[in-house]
Amino acid sequence: MKKTDKKDKTSYYIGWGIAYGTCAGGMFSILLPEHLLTVLFMGIAFGAVIGAIFGKMKTSKKH
Repeated sequence: MKKTDKKDKTSYYIGWGIAYGTCAGGMFSILLPEHLLTVLFMGIAFGAVIGAIFGKMKTSKKH
């Protein structure tokens, strides 16, 4: 089996966090059309942060 690196696993969760944050930001931007890009970028940023935190928690529990 291939050994996964902590950095790769964290990057995986950050990527999914960005994807979900983009979807959430897109949905909320429909409600606030005058702040379209702001809400979208905030969703991406929060998704990346949550993905990084979740990824760090998942990788630190195994070791």
